[in-house]
Amino acid sequence: MKLDLGPDADIYVARVDWTPDSKAILVQRQSRDQKRLDLIEFDPATGHGRERLTETSPTWVNLSDDLRILPDGRLVWTSERDGFRHLFLARDGALEQVTSGPWGIDRIVGVDEKQGKVFFLAGIETPIEKHLYAVDLPAAGMPAAPPRRLTEPGGWHDASMDKTGTRALITRSTPTQPPQTYLADADGKRIAWIEENRIEENRVEGEHPYAPYFAGHIAPEFGTLAADDGTPLHYSHLCPTLAPGEKAPALVIVYGGPGVGPLAARRWGNAVSQWFVRRGWHVFSLDNRGTSGRGKAFEDPIHRQMGDVEVRDQKVGVDWLRARADVDADRIAVHGWSYGGFMVLRLLAAHPGLFAAGASGAPVTDWSLYDTHYTERYLGNPAIDKGPYEQSGVLGVAETIDDPLLVIHGMADDNVVFENTTALVAKMQKDGTLFEVMIYPGQTHGISGAPDRIHLWRTIADFFDRRLGLPEGRRR
Repeated sequence: MKLDLGPDADIYVARVDWTPDSKAILVQRQSRDQKRLDLIEFDPATGHGRERLTETSPTWVNLSDDLRILPDGRLVWTSERDGFRHLFLARDGALEQVTSGPWGIDRIVGVDEKQGKVFFLAGIETPIEKHLYAVDLPAAGMPAAPPRRLTEPGGWHDASMDKTGTRALITRSTPTQPPQTYLADADGKRIAWIEENRIEENRVEGEHPYAPYFAGHIAPEFGTLAADDGTPLHYSHLCPTLAPGEKAPALVIVYGGPGVGPLAARRWGNAVSQWFVRRGWHVFSLDNRGTSGRGKAFEDPIHRQMGDVEVRDQKVGVDWLRARADVDADRIAVHGWSYGGFMVLRLLAAHPGLFAAGASGAPVTDWSLYDTHYTERYLGNPAIDKGPYEQSGVLGVAETIDDPLLVIHGMADDNVVFENTTALVAKMQKDGTLFEVMIYPGQTHGISGAPDRIHLWRTIADFFDRRLGLPEGRRR
């Protein structure tokens, strides 16, 4: 039987679920402009449906996988209708809010139907941490109790649960502890280690792969800076060991786009940042407006103008770096990948001379070449209005890029297709701009495999060392 999805064929069928008794099908129907999401319950025998829920937004409605269907027909649902993703319970035609506050749910990970509990990941206390929480579903007409945190503070957690919501696999890390995974009960109590992976400073070399390097491990410092409208922006900063009065170069690592977790987070960092800080570099990252995890109002400024507010926010972070007495303001470099690669190009175009060099990896340069569902969410339908695409691309501003630039791309990239880089190369060649390019045949969006990964970072480091004019003693 064909389901009647309505007269408008220009829609997205975003999610499809059977009810537990297999008597109905729940379809999430999203409008082409992504400003409306309808949850429709269909009778599979007749194909007729009725709307159960509707979400609307003047910008866009974010999708999730949080729908849970209880045996009695109630729906567990998350919505950003108050500006943050919160838990709702749908019953008897009404939608009842269960959680609230200036924080958002990352995702639901489990439901204990017998006990009436929902488990979810969020950063209630601070957005630079993520924890597992539990909340009781309230009885009809009763107020909801506040959520309970089940994981210890000071770290970043991920979790998955069994179908009964009574056991959880939790992975935890901190800035000084690599990821650990353990089995926990419904109260978060550890039952058994799956992989303890513990590292302590007094461990002898050989007991842990990172033990030989842990003595020189630099933990980040965290803080906030004010955007031009006063919005607090979280940052992380790795500071090298310096002699009194010594100045060091700085590397800004940027992502800046929606849908990806923060760079400024209390979790185990990447080896590349540690490598640069041990070479005597400051390493800095800031989460600008538009990134996820801070609520819908924090994301919305990029609507129909990507590469604008994000650049302004990143400039706040760079200005903070330049004002530090231990930073060589003439030797600040920037690197990013994917949306971060796009951000590198927009930063160089908007602020010539701000950076001594930029390395742009797998950048989007023309948003009409990227995924339709993703791009139209933020920039609209180009068949109706091309303006946001022209304003948010790189090709129209590439002529102002004059600082040393390295562009990197995998030739088999099926996410940000290689044509993005060839279009930029052609534009800059016609403009007479000199730049450097490194391509990786056969590689997709992420450069994989040890030989190519090592080559990638040796290439980036060599480019920065040359372009920043670092003395040989710094190139270690």
